[in-house]
Amino acid sequence: MTHFQSTLASGLSALILLCAQPLAAKEASEAREQAQTPEMTALTKLNEKFRLLYGEAKAKVLNTQSTPVIICYGDHMQLIFGDKRDQISFIPASYTALKVIDHIPLAIFSLLQDNTDKPLSAKVIGDLTELKELTGRARPELPSQHYPAATMARQNVIIDKSMNFVDSILAAGQVSSKSLNNFVEALRPEILENAYEAISAQLEKQDEKVAQWKVDLGPAWNNLKVVIVSGHMPREQNASFQYFCKVLGVKREGDKIVYSEGPAEEKDALNLLHTHMLDKKIAQSFFDDSWRMHRDLLSDGAARYLRSHKLAAK
Repeated sequence: MTHFQSTLASGLSALILLCAQPLAAKEASEAREQAQTPEMTALTKLNEKFRLLYGEAKAKVLNTQSTPVIICYGDHMQLIFGDKRDQISFIPASYTALKVIDHIPLAIFSLLQDNTDKPLSAKVIGDLTELKELTGRARPELPSQHYPAATMARQNVIIDKSMNFVDSILAAGQVSSKSLNNFVEALRPEILENAYEAISAQLEKQDEKVAQWKVDLGPAWNNLKVVIVSGHMPREQNASFQYFCKVLGVKREGDKIVYSEGPAEEKDALNLLHTHMLDKKIAQSFFDDSWRMHRDLLSDGAARYLRSHKLAAK
């Protein structure tokens, strides 16, 4: 063998060894994965089967032929009963106008709360000026709502105090946090009274329609389920939730009434209702407590662990 051949053979041998090392490592890794895969796949498939069976059970738990459902959104609600769909928008123009007037001081506060005790920027001054102009153009539309004299007077108080405050800020070029808080606090009674009149107009319209549905449903009314679809912050003591609690004689969510946070299509609202209905059956059968699945199944274990373990992060 020539020197060149010997060198080439040595190089090839080294290359083969170098290639074989990662290949052997890869084969070993694949072997380990193959050894684990059957068990993991079986567990995964078992869990997938559970999800499938649970989903099928949810789909069957609600029969809209005998169980009417009202889905109530922020501005409208619909009745679903068998093939029937009936819908109503329950926000009257008077409600909207009252909330718009309440939003004037709220807009002022939102704009200024992070700009107090310092000269106002050109943007803030521009926004205040625009807000004042928009208020001035909107004010003449209020008489078309035909509010009682006391209600109309209240709107004028909110607008006048708000615009006077804006004028003083624009003249000074700045605002103190104390004066901003004083401005908001001074309008609190008017703001809350507007809110009362607005929600009264909404609930009156809702109640009129629900009373009609009650008559139309007859005995099926006793099986009624309600899904309230709204945002996160209004969840606590939500107006529509309070209304349906009184109508249906319940004190909490989870049986006749379900609350769904965030935007939801009809199918999403119904899916959530299905979950509540099936989980109630599960809770009753497994734990002899109809409400047990309305809190985290792991909650008791978590409380037990936290009672008996010292936490490193504390």
